[in-house]
Amino acid sequence: MVGLLKQFLRELPTPILMMEYISGFAQIERIPDRKRQLQCLNLLILVLSDVHRATLKLLLQFLSKVVANERYNKMSLNNVAMIMAPNLFTVKASHKKSPVFDELYMAAGITNVMRMLIRYHHILWVVSI
Repeated sequence: MVGLLKQFLRELPTPILMMEYISGFAQIERIPDRKRQLQCLNLLILVLSDVHRATLKLLLQFLSKVVANERYNKMSLNNVAMIMAPNLFTVKASHKKSPVFDELYMAAGITNVMRMLIRYHHILWVVSI
């Protein structure tokens, strides 16, 4: 089942996080303050197209339920984030080869962002005043 979901996400014509915003999502991890990270995630989510935003919301709700059942399925927040991050943060046409260190740093960063998306999904669609 997970393999099918991952394949579906990888084969979307336009990634859920949209090509123009993927790097913005990936950069969230570099912000030192958690409150600011969440504010930036919120803003990025709000600029996604309606379809992408709705799909992301459903996906994060589902992944949150998977994590909530960790004692039965052994899938912790860290495990789910590590497995799902590469499928949401795919960049199909990367012509530039980056050094291995940059790839590892990016992998750790997107996993942390994925962890935040799952953990805080219930507040990321709220427009604060």
